[in-house]
Amino acid sequence: MSLVQRKRAHRQHRQGLRRKDPLHLLATWAIYGLMLGLMGVIILFVLLIAIWSIASLFS
Repeated sequence: MSLVQRKRAHRQHRQGLRRKDPLHLLATWAIYGLMLGLMGVIILFVLLIAIWSIASLFS
């Protein structure tokens, strides 16, 4: 494999990676968002239960 061919292959490979990158980032951020959202919902649910139980204890 000549140097020119190697350079060309490398450039194509880099462009391919760059083209794939935004979708990959979007997917990872979507997964992180879902995980954070689930955690937030669970925390809110626990807080609501805690507040409700404390309120029912005092009333």
